[in-house]
Amino acid sequence: MTYSTERLTIAIPITQAARRTAHAFARDQPTLEKSKRVYLNTLAVLVVQNYMQMLDISTNLDSSHSWNPVGRLFADVADLNTSFGRLECRPTIANEQTCFIPPEVWQDRIGYIVVQVDETCREGTLLGFVPTVSQQQLPSNQLRSLDELLDHLHQPA
Repeated sequence: MTYSTERLTIAIPITQAARRTAHAFARDQPTLEKSKRVYLNTLAVLVVQNYMQMLDISTNLDSSHSWNPVGRLFADVADLNTSFGRLECRPTIANEQTCFIPPEVWQDRIGYIVVQVDETCREGTLLGFVPTVSQQQLPSNQLRSLDELLDHLHQPA
């Protein structure tokens, strides 16, 4: 019997409606750099939301900080409020070996999911998760497999 040491990853299409929402949120930002960050953050949140729906886990975008215009303007947030608590959905792009996690989101999260957004922004691949963070650069080799995520979510707080 052969066992794979590869982590389970899941690719999810990014819809045109998701890209429109991300563009709308990005347009409200004061700088080009912030606009790009909000765009990718929004796509990451929507990819994770689709994944949570596939797992039959309820989510509430409207109560997520990343859906609040003031929250997006003054913080680097990419959270998704779920029935278990807030998941931080951090974007990365191809060939990056680390994912940036700003210190402002190191608390009040039940986990951090890393989403690799392809260069066309038409697909997001969930690379894995970690339950907690304590540094700004999360190496991708420290990500846990998505097949452990449900167990983690169902653990008592």
